[in-house]
Amino acid sequence: MHLVPISVVIHEICIGMPLRFNVRDRKGDMLLAEGFMVSSERTLDGLIERGVFVDMDEVDAITEASNAVPLTSTEAFIRSWENLQSGLRDFFSGEGADLSAGYIKQCIEQIIQLSDRSPDLLIFLILRHDQTQHDNYGVLHTLHVAAACSLIALRLKWSEAERQSLVGAALTMNHAISDLQGQLASQRRQVLTDEQRELIQLHPAEAAAWLRQLGVVDENWLTAVEQHHETPAGDGYPAHLGNPTAMSQVLRYIDIFVAKLSSRATRLAELPDLAARQLFTENRAAPLAAVVIKEFGIYPPGCYVKLVSGEIAIVTRRGAHANTPMVAALTNGDGYALDEPVRRDTSKPAHAVSEIIGENAVFVRPSWPRLHEMSFG
Repeated sequence: MHLVPISVVIHEICIGMPLRFNVRDRKGDMLLAEGFMVSSERTLDGLIERGVFVDMDEVDAITEASNAVPLTSTEAFIRSWENLQSGLRDFFSGEGADLSAGYIKQCIEQIIQLSDRSPDLLIFLILRHDQTQHDNYGVLHTLHVAAACSLIALRLKWSEAERQSLVGAALTMNHAISDLQGQLASQRRQVLTDEQRELIQLHPAEAAAWLRQLGVVDENWLTAVEQHHETPAGDGYPAHLGNPTAMSQVLRYIDIFVAKLSSRATRLAELPDLAARQLFTENRAAPLAAVVIKEFGIYPPGCYVKLVSGEIAIVTRRGAHANTPMVAALTNGDGYALDEPVRRDTSKPAHAVSEIIGENAVFVRPSWPRLHEMSFG
């Protein structure tokens, strides 16, 4: 037995997926068995802080065996998504990633490929990200907005060049304040300091200047970054423009909407239907805001719902109609967890959706790949 700290194999652990190996104490006695669900970043951090170990002989044997078995399409999709997250984290921190326009364009292509492969799974992962990672909010939000931009551009039937410009703008608009976003999401103090306020006011222009230094010459991209906090009413910032571009406004609406779906240290994530209603009313029913809402739908993949039957379910795909999403029941009508998720047809009166519920009211966390394979594989 070759015991090493679990931090050595941190790259082998995926949030929302079961452990592939046993976790042991320093004597080698088992603490957690293979298959234990790592449900959140907090769970993983707890294991690291506790100082647990794994047997590298066992890990190597499992890895060798698993390499012979191809990942399912869902597992491969999630692995690609997680690689994007870690790569962007390194990029914004300046560690381990090539600080170039070429790297950003590579990320743009990967995001577009994922959004073309499975729009529903992409939305699912946006909603069901680890809501405890407040300090990493800047990177997660950037990726979520970029992914949503790819979907919206397709719905708007924009050209591929315009789609790439919009996704690129989403990935880079907050470059100057990525760390600050994490700080603000984590802190309990509500009032901004003068320094924080100035950084926020200046970040659109600073991000555009940084992009020009990297060699980006796409004016649609650059203008969208510069204007993503401007409004048609002229009360935005930093230039108080009254005629911002359509691309900048799509980016602004998606930025606002997606931000509402993430928690902060001071509040829970807003329910998707409430977030949609707020976006629509706060922006005077702007057509482009309505497009964002329509893409996500009334019951977007990843949201938890209560059925007429009393069952708690999770939406896995949008349905043929806005009010009939595809769902997987996680509990029975009495609230007891099911052994396995069960697909329910919400077009049937007995299993119609009665309401959206928050994550804090749900205590069942199935493996996301397993959930999708069982429900729709």
